[in-house]
Amino acid sequence: EFHLIEKGELAPLHDLIDSIVLSY
Repeated sequence: EFHLIEKGELAPLHDLIDSIVLSY
């Protein structure tokens, strides 16, 4: 669950999602 994930761990995931979204 996202509320259990530290923001420091979530930041790389957010960057990955951004890169995937921009590729479409």
